[in-house]
Amino acid sequence: MARHTWSALAQRPAPLCLFPFQLDEDYDIDHVSGIFKAGFDAAKQRLPAMGSEAVPAPETKQAGVLKLQKIAEGDMELITIKDLRAGRALFSMTFAELKSRNFPVSAFEAAKICPRSVWPMPGDRLPLSLTQLNFIQGGVIMGWKTYYTWSQVWAEECRRAQGEEILNPIHLPDQIFAHRAQISKASGRNAGRVKDHPEYLVLPCKESPRRVHRPRCYPTRTAAKSFTSHGRPLNAPKAEAAPGNATNPSPTDPGYTSTNDALSALLWRTVMAVQNPVESLGAAADPVSAFALAIDGRSRTNPPWVEFRIYDVSWGKALGEKVHAVRSPEVAVINGCQVTFPAPVQGGLEVLVGVEENCLEKLLHDPLWNRFATAIV
Repeated sequence: MARHTWSALAQRPAPLCLFPFQLDEDYDIDHVSGIFKAGFDAAKQRLPAMGSEAVPAPETKQAGVLKLQKIAEGDMELITIKDLRAGRALFSMTFAELKSRNFPVSAFEAAKICPRSVWPMPGDRLPLSLTQLNFIQGGVIMGWKTYYTWSQVWAEECRRAQGEEILNPIHLPDQIFAHRAQISKASGRNAGRVKDHPEYLVLPCKESPRRVHRPRCYPTRTAAKSFTSHGRPLNAPKAEAAPGNATNPSPTDPGYTSTNDALSALLWRTVMAVQNPVESLGAAADPVSAFALAIDGRSRTNPPWVEFRIYDVSWGKALGEKVHAVRSPEVAVINGCQVTFPAPVQGGLEVLVGVEENCLEKLLHDPLWNRFATAIV
């Protein structure tokens, strides 16, 4: 089987999620890791993409297209094991200590607990699923780099590997495989022209967006901090951003502000304030700030992604039943990228904010941001 490396492709990051599992204090590392591996192998049989890698598709007309290629058995280790229980020099906290502090991202050093960086390096292959199991005192931190989400299927197979009864097994209809060709090839009936989509705004730019934004999007060092709104009303930012409070109101302003829009505006304002304060820009600086807001596509999928509850997925008794948090490593995703974590069991919101490392203290002490959010430290 031919090997393809990252050098043949454009840069494409994949999310790197951390899932903490609480285990018995006297757990057997071989037994626990064996369950994870057995579950993964069984899940691969149901979803072959889990055991595949992305490779170039030179036969297509469009440049940069990828296709899936099955990874030969034994050709690549998709799950690695790391034992960090020997002392605090290897990992600074026990699971109980992490839990008492609500799993701060500052505790998760990417180089130590992640199978690979967010941005692949030249020569790296691109498996669609790559996992590192980091065993610490009292638990395991799963570092999972994935291009898709298969947690329900993997969790079910882990329970089956433990001999647990599966009362409501996940059903994967044949249509999700049989109809794939219909959605992966354009019909030709729609030209895909920007002018046919008034919902899009094309920003004027003399240089390519990649060249313009690269210095800020990919700084030498980024840092992240997770924040929670627990104990604070979610409608507080919404009330603050109400049209009636506008400094320069316009007749075209909408009469309603959603919670999603208000939170997005607050995050945009906060990141700009800590990294690009107005007084630092100078008279010659471009006053326009571009902000990209991801639409809430979760409710538009079938079944709706917004109804998926990661904290309700059971992995079986030997694995502590359920994950205790969803986190990222301390280096964030990219500079200026904010991620809303799945809704925590205790309520409220949890948000990851990524900024340049030298701006992290400003973020932690920004007065307006701290009115609505509390840092998880």
